Amino acid sequence: MDAAPPTGLRERVVRGGALAVGAQFLRTAVSTLALMALARLVAPEDFGLVAMAGVFTGSLGLFRNIGLETALQREEVLAPGLASNVFWCALAAGCALSLAGLALAPFAAWFYGEPAVLPIAAAAAAVFMLDGVGAVPLALLRRELRIADATAADLAGLLAGSGAAITIALATRSPWSLVAQPLAASAVCGAVAWRRSGFRPSAPIRGTGIRRLIRFGADLLGVRILGYAYGNTESLLLGRAWGPHEVGLYSRANALMLMPLQLCTAPLQHVAVPALSKFQREPERLARAFLDLIEQAALYLLPLVALLVAVPELLVRVVLGPEWVASAGLVRLLALWALVQPFLNMSNWLFLALGKSRAYLRYQVVSVAFVVGGAVLAAPHGMHALAAVFVASGFCLRLPLYLWFLGRHTPVSAADFLRALLPFLAATVAGLGAFTGVAAALPMASESGTKAVALCVGAACHAAVLALFPRGREVLRRTRGLVRSLLERRG
Repeated sequence: MDAAPPTGLRERVVRGGALAVGAQFLRTAVSTLALMALARLVAPEDFGLVAMAGVFTGSLGLFRNIGLETALQREEVLAPGLASNVFWCALAAGCALSLAGLALAPFAAWFYGEPAVLPIAAAAAAVFMLDGVGAVPLALLRRELRIADATAADLAGLLAGSGAAITIALATRSPWSLVAQPLAASAVCGAVAWRRSGFRPSAPIRGTGIRRLIRFGADLLGVRILGYAYGNTESLLLGRAWGPHEVGLYSRANALMLMPLQLCTAPLQHVAVPALSKFQREPERLARAFLDLIEQAALYLLPLVALLVAVPELLVRVVLGPEWVASAGLVRLLALWALVQPFLNMSNWLFLALGKSRAYLRYQVVSVAFVVGGAVLAAPHGMHALAAVFVASGFCLRLPLYLWFLGRHTPVSAADFLRALLPFLAATVAGLGAFTGVAAALPMASESGTKAVALCVGAACHAAVLALFPRGREVLRRTRGLVRSLLERRG
């Protein structure tokens, strides 16, 4: 890929991404503190009950806003009245989903044979109506790359949800604290987005082009449905076979494994998709800018994943508490797939920016078939077997399939993708190898001291190997320049 990267696009996306990722670090810190508090105040069985209810209420959440908010963000020019029409559609969908959640709650309790699931599932369904109110103002902020305003809304919601959950947990030590968390977060986030965006809907009108957005949103809805099956099959089958305790352990291990991913991919998507969509008619330059994002994310993300592989017991004790230590092996196992999963998720941005939602949907169909098939075979054997099959199918089946789809439908070939990641994966593997060797060689008089020394040696080895690659040195140089530029602007 020889095309020079577009400086304006790179600066716009990377600067916006830097703000979004910085805010995500703050968001993760708040979420982690809330999780630490809630894990000590709420029993694993109560987490399991909420996770079991979430399988059913989450299935309705797939239809949230019917995919229109993403379609709205990638519009190059907004027709008059289009945003208002999308708002009314999103609000109607949210109200309908909340009512459907109430109707589905008794079935969820019957399925598990657990009456306590019924009121939890019914109350949790109210979040869909709240999401429908705030979806369009937040989407407009992101479409206009008003990242500071969108981030302010997200953070306000997070703080409100975490505060409500901890307050209720202190008073009741019940699963209702976990139910209140997303409700408070959605209400406050929506209120701030309305104030910051200045959006005020008009009455619905014809001729705005919303049908084209609905077609695009329908493909994304299909992707959501399949992604939901991808992410929740384990909880469904594990809960059916083993009950809430194992589901609670598995769900918290998976949440801990996903924390590094959420640091980068979630905030960057809100910047990357609308920004890259503006350059969808320049595929080579778009691809170069996208690979820059992959490299920048790998620089920050892979060291965090390496920590999950190296010291999961320590992280579980610190974040979740000693009663969750049985999930440490799961964290290490699932973190192996986290070495590549975030970058596959980021590649989805290309499909969206180029309008290739149908190709994206076809990949999900095959990928989810692999995940569901593996889960059906592994769940009766317990949570460790389930995690092992998930990781093995990822590397052996889903990764090769995704690379083929990527090269066929986007300007980024499989070779481009792997070449961009190679320096960072090599540095991560070298750092983990150094950590393991040092930890095994040093005397065990102090386990914490031994691991601290091993982590320092592993980090030094990671940095040294990364500096051996020209692209690694270039990303480090670019990162220093970005940090210097951001500091100068603040000054």
